[in-house]
Amino acid sequence: MHFPHLQSNPQNTLKIGKFDLSYKTTLKMLGREERFTHWSEIFKTIASVSPEMVSGLLPLMLKDTDSPIIADIEELMEQVKEQQQAQAQNQQLDQLQQMELQKMQSEILESEAKAKKYTAQGELAQKIAQQEDIDEGVDLR
Repeated sequence: MHFPHLQSNPQNTLKIGKFDLSYKTTLKMLGREERFTHWSEIFKTIASVSPEMVSGLLPLMLKDTDSPIIADIEELMEQVKEQQQAQAQNQQLDQLQQMELQKMQSEILESEAKAKKYTAQGELAQKIAQQEDIDEGVDLR
């Protein structure tokens, strides 16, 4: 396709060798620091609204800022996560053990109560039998 009407105006033609571009070299550290500052502000904002999201955003921030310690931090975060899971499992196990102990204690109390009941019934039956023996002895005289 050819557009002759665009080339008719001298302002629309390209001039070879002249550009409006200017190049500036900057160290990558400056960009990393700016991104880090940006992420810090994001963390402050999110921490006040939803603090549980901050731990999930940390790996993203480290990747974005090209941090050389990202592998170490990810490993540390994984260890912390595993410790939290282990603690949760230990708490559940403790709760189950406590419930089992309470169940056993209630069974012991129930057994003791039944034993006392049967002992009392036996003593009552013995007294009744003794009273009947006495009553029969009285009738015979």
